[in-house]
Amino acid sequence: MSSLFLIIPILLPIIGGYLLIPMNLENKTIRNIYSMAVVCITSVLTWIALWKVSVVGVTLYSFTRGFSIDLRADAPAKMFALMVSIMWPLVMLYAFEYMSGSRRANSFFAFYIMTYGVTLGVAFAANMTSLYMFYEMLSLVTIQAERRSRWTAGLYSCTMQYQNCGDTERKREPGTEPGPSGVSVEVEKPLHKESP
Repeated sequence: MSSLFLIIPILLPIIGGYLLIPMNLENKTIRNIYSMAVVCITSVLTWIALWKVSVVGVTLYSFTRGFSIDLRADAPAKMFALMVSIMWPLVMLYAFEYMSGSRRANSFFAFYIMTYGVTLGVAFAANMTSLYMFYEMLSLVTIQAERRSRWTAGLYSCTMQYQNCGDTERKREPGTEPGPSGVSVEVEKPLHKESP
């Protein structure tokens, strides 16, 4: 089998995950079946590639001599791809329950599936140019899965700091003291009076 077959397990989850975004599936059962199907088909294609593809690499694109995007399934690549292809469907099963209450589950699963393809690209990278390209793609794809929740948390933190910044003249209600961030904190009253 041609080494060009290595591109299929890389592109399938990238395209499959990308297609999940415009689908915007409201029914979580259909979304979960679609996601698991893409991941399982990718794993099977990866196993076929590990079994059938020779160690000889393939050049996808050559910028100049010695500076190209190459894929190869040598022994370390096969070991890493085998581990990834076994773990990814298992983690997907866990993620279904973990993300069941999230509003952004469609987005998470789309980028999670795309991450699978990019991770296989890292496994099959034959030179430093290919490895660098796939690692950069991995950074861009994985940051999208949590981008909005981190943005919201950061915005909330900045807003809270801005609200409490420099407000030392705030009038406090009786029984409260300023906390570490300047927010009034209710103080428990002792059960008995301390003697002077």
